[in-house]
Amino acid sequence: MLPSKNRLNITSFNLNKNKVTKIENEDIILYYKKGDKIFKAAAQISKKVAKLAVDRNRIRRKISEVLKNQQGEGEYLFRVKKNLSRVEILKIEKMITDLIKKLNEKSG
Repeated sequence: MLPSKNRLNITSFNLNKNKVTKIENEDIILYYKKGDKIFKAAAQISKKVAKLAVDRNRIRRKISEVLKNQQGEGEYLFRVKKNLSRVEILKIEKMITDLIKKLNEKSG
């Protein structure tokens, strides 16, 4: 689990198109908003993606484990498009690092 200072409150994350950058691959959508100097992140998994709460929580734990050592600033919202509960954590880590690299290339 992410430390409390690095957890993003999803309800306060406004997906206003002017201020949010969207990057996606086949499994995950990343929404990024410039914000505080502190890195904040959250994972959002709907019931359409994973019916069982066990699977949704497993995906959330894997994503937060990958994000524990991330550096940076701003707010990151990871929205999962496919059930990744059976995917190895190394593959999820590669997906997330690739999305963050794309984001850095796009923002310059």
